[in-house]
Amino acid sequence: MTGAALPQLPLVVGHSACIQRFEWAVERDGRVHFTQLEKFDNIIRRGENAKQGDCLLSPRLLRAQDIAILAADGRATAQVATRPRVAVLSTGTELVEAGQPLHGSSIYDSNRPQLLAHLAGYACQPEDCGTVPDDYQATLDALAAALEGRQLLVLSGGVSMGDFDYVPRALVQLGVKEIFHGVAMRPGKPTFFGFHEASGCHVIGLPGNPVSVFVNTEVLVKPLLARLAGLDYRPLTVRLPLVSTIRRKQLDRAEFLPVCLGEHGVEIVPYGGSSAIQALAAVDGFICLAVGVAELSAGELVDVRLIR
Repeated sequence: MTGAALPQLPLVVGHSACIQRFEWAVERDGRVHFTQLEKFDNIIRRGENAKQGDCLLSPRLLRAQDIAILAADGRATAQVATRPRVAVLSTGTELVEAGQPLHGSSIYDSNRPQLLAHLAGYACQPEDCGTVPDDYQATLDALAAALEGRQLLVLSGGVSMGDFDYVPRALVQLGVKEIFHGVAMRPGKPTFFGFHEASGCHVIGLPGNPVSVFVNTEVLVKPLLARLAGLDYRPLTVRLPLVSTIRRKQLDRAEFLPVCLGEHGVEIVPYGGSSAIQALAAVDGFICLAVGVAELSAGELVDVRLIR
């Protein structure tokens, strides 16, 4: 029986092993032939997996295999950090909830469902705070409500320099201290980051383009969430050859390019800008072109940041 203790029988010549049924055969003369066995084959010795005093798990987001390790040690409970509450909000008068009819120049809100789904399997409790139109007072009221009782507010849209981009001004009025507004990266240059001391809530304002939201969630939001949960964030990366040469002209920002994994290496997923959401369906990860890098050659090994 798998996992059962061995019977207390005398050992033959100091050896003991378990023989699986497929490891022996009956010969014509009726004699049983055993395959070559080594001492302790098919036997798990006591203390073989871990010894008393060993560290079973370091701080991490618990996975199914981690739960198995805890259960195997007889632990029915474990001390864990509280998952941060995360408010998710979209801004834009043009936005319509999926499933509702469009009217005029309206479009469906894809950013909020994307963020909620993106964060649902991570170390947080995402909470849907709906959409807010491009109106200053409405923006002020929605942001004030979203800050309360949360450790992080993630919103999309309204953070650029347009006439109806009210979010930065409203956040400052509510007492949010601006830490930075603008990042030297593409996509995602207008990103806002701040902290509301009164509520203890961090704020990340993302540009409204879907690809920007997706990339910045991986690059900025997830590492912050890990820190809030008391974890070290380590993106999963692999080093693979580039299938085709990449060239670019704008060198003043780090650029995150979506890629897919192919038989011969990494291939760039072509997309027509930050709003080209359909391209995300083929994306397995990203590569980063650092500031000042104009070209990566075909065959060159690149670090691929995989999407988990």
